[in-house]
Parts: sequence; structure tokens; C-alpha cells
Amino acid sequence: MQDLDADLLSALLTVQHRASQREWPFFLIGAGLPNLPAILAEYRSYAERQFLYSTVGPLDRDAAADALRIPVRQHGGEFTDDALEVLVTASGGYLYFLQEYGKAIWNLAPEAPFQTEDAELAVEVGRRHLDEGFFPSRWNRATDSERRYLTAIAATGEDAPRSGKVAELMG
Repeated sequence: MQDLDADLLSALLTVQHRASQREWPFFLIGAGLPNLPAILAEYRSYAERQFLYSTVGPLDRDAAADALRIPVRQHGGEFTDDALEVLVTASGGYLYFLQEYGKAIWNLAPEAPFQTEDAELAVEVGRRHLDEGFFPSRWNRATDSERRYLTAIAATGEDAPRSGKVAELMG
């Protein structure tokens, strides 16, 4: 939703607000990046009170394994335990990464059950696809300040660095 045209977003917020006041059965359901509540509040000061926000983060190991295993089984495939572990670990539970790695193993594995070697190649192919499309598009849309921040995060070498450490690296 954060990428909607400003006029459209403003109109949707206005209509949702008016519908709520009049108890009309009108609902907006959308998805966006973590900065969406702040963006909505820029357009309408009451927007942060108008919606219920749910954060969708990475899946836990079991759910990530199921996200791969269940659809593959529905189509006659199977993973060895080790192959599944390679994909789940490489994905970090992130949904889009699971999709990329799942697509890659499905397309390249010669037969089921998918083996560890298939999974390792799928991670390589999936990462290459992410490097060519997913990450550059986000980097290109980032402001200079956001790029400095992302670079500082990467420079920590940590998965979840504390903001003080990132600020120190940014000077």
C-alpha cells in the first residue's frame, strides 16, 4: 500500500473513515512494509487509529518446512530431511526466500525425493535470482540516508544489530 498513488491513498483513507463513522460495511485490507503506518498517518492524521496492524515476520522452522513440504507433496514430490533443512536454514524463514528456493529445487532437481545436493544448488540459484531482482530493486528505491543505514547494518556483520551500533558506524 505504501506505493499507491498519493491521491488514491488519500481517497481510500477518507472513504474508510467516513464509512466507519456511518457504520457502513466497507473495509480496507492491505499489505505493506513496516513503514506503512507512518505513511498512512502522513495522509490522514487519524489513520494510525483507523486500522489494525499485524506484522508478518519470518516463519519458525516447522512452519517454514511445511511451507515447502506440503505443496511439494501435493504434487508428488518429497524432500530428504537434510535437503529440507538446507532450504529452511538458507531461507531464515522468510516467505519470499522460501518461494525462490522452492521454485528453484522444483525446477532443477532431476527426481524426487529432492536430495541435499539439489537443495544446495537450489539455494545458489535462488540467491542469484534474489541478487538480480529482489535486492537491487529495493536498493535502487532507497534514499541516500537509507542506503547509508543499510550499509552500516551490513558492516556490523550481525543478523540483528542494535541501533546504537549502527548509529556509531554511521558517525
